[in-house]
Amino acid sequence: AREASLEVEAAYGLRATSPVERTAVAGTTRGELRKHAERSRARTAAGVPAAVGPDREVLRTRVRAALAGSTGWEDFTGRLQSSGVMLRMRMSTLDPTQITGYAFALPTGAGIPVRRAPVWFGGGKLAPDRPSRSCRPAGGATRPTSRAG
Repeated sequence: AREASLEVEAAYGLRATSPVERTAVAGTTRGELRKHAERSRARTAAGVPAAVGPDREVLRTRVRAALAGSTGWEDFTGRLQSSGVMLRMRMSTLDPTQITGYAFALPTGAGIPVRRAPVWFGGGKLAPDRPSRSCRPAGGATRPTSRAG
């Protein structure tokens, strides 16, 4: 689509449109909506309250809330844990002690008949607008740069 737009602009002497930034938050896919509806029905049938929304949307909200209100790494991870978010660090393939990213997931199987593996979403997928795609709590403290032991 981008290439077609550029061709039309060049053919008619129009000003070229700005390049795509790819920092917009991805919308919920049809598959995610379908899975959410199925899970909500299963939870309701099991007598458990339905989920608030699809995993990606719930995670995005909870991670941003934990990030916005935290004063450091320990506070951030504590807020994630208390809101029911699991955190997994991605380690560098070149230097296994270096943290290169994060993934977040919601626990699964809480009171529903069908248990499934957690679906992990990378930080860049949840918040593509974050400049470094890293977790930097509001208090100025940054994430740990390595993992001990």
